[in-house]
Amino acid sequence: MAMGESCRRKGALWAILALAGVLSAGPAVLADLSNVVLRVQASDGRSVGVLEITQEAGYWVGGNFFWSTEDALPIRDADDNVLGWFGPADIRFYADPQVVLGFSVQAENTDTDFQITSALLSFPTITDAQARADAAVTVMDFFGTGATLTGLGPTGGAYLAQYNGFVPGGTTFVERISLVQVVPPNTLATSDFEYPGGGAYAPIGSASDMSAEFSFRLTAWGFASGSSNFEIIPEPSAALLLLAAGLLGRRR
Repeated sequence: MAMGESCRRKGALWAILALAGVLSAGPAVLADLSNVVLRVQASDGRSVGVLEITQEAGYWVGGNFFWSTEDALPIRDADDNVLGWFGPADIRFYADPQVVLGFSVQAENTDTDFQITSALLSFPTITDAQARADAAVTVMDFFGTGATLTGLGPTGGAYLAQYNGFVPGGTTFVERISLVQVVPPNTLATSDFEYPGGGAYAPIGSASDMSAEFSFRLTAWGFASGSSNFEIIPEPSAALLLLAAGLLGRRR
């Protein structure tokens, strides 16, 4: 084989390997984010309070958005009554794309419904997309009377990850964690999941946006915290085949 031909083939191989690294890191173009990055709603059955975090409260770094608080923020209704507390909490949106959400909430003296909704993260369409998600929720009982968290999602889950539409109106990737219950003398209980599990990804077809939500009822004086991760990537083999075909065509 001629030296020039060998070098060209090695160059094509290195190009394919380099692209594999780029694909694993996600799209190079920046994603788009709705202005309200986090919406928290609390309802005690008599009134509703809403807390909204906008982009101005956080910051962008390299196309990724971050917001966090170490404080417990009050959620108030129209009459300025405190329905619950939110925080410490954080939310991160990566252009890869990826939505990471962490929160803490506490109910007042009545059972309270909480809805914690991320912004819609939009990105250039990924035609052969794969996704994975995981979440964990912990409930604590400070008074020895027990505490219960009950999921209020479309099929009874407390955590919902969706794509191609804003939660809860998009296409569901996964919905999990229906019940977390603290039974005295225990003081806390935890429920978690990974889907599809083991670090693997599940195919979802084409995707162009994503969002996530926690929605649940928490018994009076209960405290709950949670964390979640939802990410979408291109399907590597299909993209590599396309690149390989392009490189071979150029070589010919």
